Amino acid sequence: MNPDLSMQWREHLRRHNIAPAGILGEDGRYTLAAELLIDDARALRFSVTHSPLGPSPLDCSHTSVDWPMDQTQNPPARPNRDERLRLRYDMSAKFKLVYGNVRTQVPEGS
Repeated sequence: MNPDLSMQWREHLRRHNIAPAGILGEDGRYTLAAELLIDDARALRFSVTHSPLGPSPLDCSHTSVDWPMDQTQNPPARPNRDERLRLRYDMSAKFKLVYGNVRTQVPEGS
């Protein structure tokens, strides 16, 4: 099986007849949906795994992204605080907004 096939979340949503807005649920605190390409997560050395539930990769599979293994001392431990902040910042720069509108002003100097 090609694990990259399971990364096609748009196909997954379509199979379940859910729009990107549907993953936010009823909780009004969540107003944005974004996607991260698996290649980008891997380039940042994050661990990427998938768990197929059906007989074919696109039947119903989910992807998990976890801390880079070389940054954890004793899994499931996590990197130190500074490294977590750096990894989160690097990852956030790769996200692409697919639903919603940012309601806050961009900080000056960003």
